[in-house]
Amino acid sequence: MLKRLFFLLTLALLLFPALQVSARPPSPEKKVSSALDSALRDVLAGDALSTEQIAVERALGIWAGPEHVRLMLEAQSLPKLPAGVVVEASRPGLYQLRVPRDQVEAVAKLPGVRRLRSPLPHHPAVFSEGLTPGNFWQWHASGWTGSGVRIAIIDTGFAGWQDLQSKGELPSFVSVRSFRADGQLEDGAHGSAVAEIVHDAAPGASIHLYAFDTEIELADAANYARGQGIDIIVHSVSWFNTGPGDGTGVIADIVRTATASGMLWVNSAGNQAQRHYGGVFTLGDNGRHLFAPGDDRNDVFVNANETICGFLTWDSWPTTADDYDLYLYRGDAIVGRSDDEQNGSQPPTEGLCYTAAATDAYSFRIVRYTGQTRTLTLHTSAHNLEYNTVAGSIVQPADASEAFSVGAVF
Repeated sequence: MLKRLFFLLTLALLLFPALQVSARPPSPEKKVSSALDSALRDVLAGDALSTEQIAVERALGIWAGPEHVRLMLEAQSLPKLPAGVVVEASRPGLYQLRVPRDQVEAVAKLPGVRRLRSPLPHHPAVFSEGLTPGNFWQWHASGWTGSGVRIAIIDTGFAGWQDLQSKGELPSFVSVRSFRADGQLEDGAHGSAVAEIVHDAAPGASIHLYAFDTEIELADAANYARGQGIDIIVHSVSWFNTGPGDGTGVIADIVRTATASGMLWVNSAGNQAQRHYGGVFTLGDNGRHLFAPGDDRNDVFVNANETICGFLTWDSWPTTADDYDLYLYRGDAIVGRSDDEQNGSQPPTEGLCYTAAATDAYSFRIVRYTGQTRTLTLHTSAHNLEYNTVAGSIVQPADASEAFSVGAVF
């Protein structure tokens, strides 16, 4: 009896290290390799005509009506596309497509397609008109009115610009042009408000309004501005997941091209101080990141029918095999996810949007699927984070040294 007990105790001690290893979170199942972004797969599986679905698709920039979506195809050359797919714009290696919903999976599976994704995420910067007077009258009294200067506001929409013009809030002549594939000029009023502020500051300058909605359309608008002899571009828009935050990346490249031609690029610095989190990955249970000791959730409060977006990146640009995923929870239920595969050829980014079904506290969670410990950066589009980091919260392309970035502390 004693011998048997001794044998069992010895066996238990020998197995103890193995028991410790097996107590770790099990390795996740292998991800499905697909050129189509994971967040898009979930979104496109929903009801395309629901109000919530449309809000999410608009936030992601993919909404192109009830029967189509607008997607960006990355490939060395354009493959033969299925019938009904339209190329709206292109740059070397990048094609902006209008795709029938029932053809999305087919396009993602075409030979040579590296990635089929939403347009790069961007949101108009929030501002307060109460901050705009700026004692401009002192400059105007000294003769500094911007006379002879040509200013282009490149923004997502200019709704109501003609009403502002009729009230004298914009010059009597305003040049307008839409670079959007849908031809829209007045999809949102943010650009009109920016133009009003610019006119207040420089009443003698000529004003040009250029609408865009994707990174290719932004580049087209900037190139057109150069050809029109524009002196200053004003871009009050925040971009996310377009670079590592050090002034490099595709949107910063557009800024550099513009400034190299002699234009001044003025960009809002963003309003992300409470909507940004930065920190080194800290391992918690099941591969989850700890935002604070014992807390793997970063809470946000969202009202019913509001759309919240989260954008995650980490310091492994431009491509990475370090694989992190982003989830949005309501309680213990996952309501949004972005879990793309990063196997060495994809950028270190994840992004999701969700329209809240009810007013409640929601939570972001970050999970390391595989790879090295990295410094994480999380932005939300318009909702304050429970754990936020002021340092490093400047948006893109305001981080570019070629941009003249403007912000306010209040």
